[in-house]
This record gives sequence, C-alpha cells and structure tokens, in this order.
Amino acid sequence: MKNEEKTLLIFLEKETKQSAKILQEACDVVRDQEISNYPIIFAATQFIEIGIPIPQMYSKTEWIYRMTTLEELVTKQLINMDKVDNFRVLYKQRKDHLCVFAVYEGNTQLIFVSMKSDVNEK
Repeated sequence: MKNEEKTLLIFLEKETKQSAKILQEACDVVRDQEISNYPIIFAATQFIEIGIPIPQMYSKTEWIYRMTTLEELVTKQLINMDKVDNFRVLYKQRKDHLCVFAVYEGNTQLIFVSMKSDVNEK
C-alpha cells in the first residue's frame, strides 16, 4: 500500500470515528426498518450511484458518504456472492464496529472502524 493510500484511509478512519454517532444512527435506521441486517457505510473519493446519501455527512474532505447494504453491494457486484457467508461471520464478530466499504483510486477496501475508541476519546 502506498503512503498516499495509507494517509487517505487513516483520514477516513479518523473522520468515521468522529462521526460515529451519526453513522451508527444511519445503520440503526436500516436495521430498525428491516431493510437489512447488514448496513454498510459506503465511502468513495468520487461520486458513485450506490445507496442513499447521509445528509449529515456532507464532508469537506475527499470522501463522499452514502448508506448501503450488503445486499446492494452484492447486486452491484462490488462484493462477490462467494464471499457473502465469510462477510456475515466477520460482520457479526465486529458488532461494536462500523462497517465501511471504501472506494478510492480504483481500489476497494472493507474497513471495520471501532466505535469504542470514539467513546474513550471524549
């Protein structure tokens, strides 16, 4: 991984932690309305028509945030169907994390950002 990529992802993680409450509320809405058991924050450095906007997350940074689900990412072929079972296991193991699907510079990366550290920082 290049230094530029690391810097971009570190900033994404920091921004996600700072906005954990807003992002967790968006995830809760997806679950509460029974849209999906696997809400995912989609973060990209360019606009991609996926999910729905998270208005509170209009960022002054390079990242564009949208709310999506595992099912949508599979349908749009961003997550391979053969990876779904492994993803579900990983997702359930990280209940105290926000799941972020990052798209940047032609790359994709799944990141689980701990919400616990956000609470401890305050």
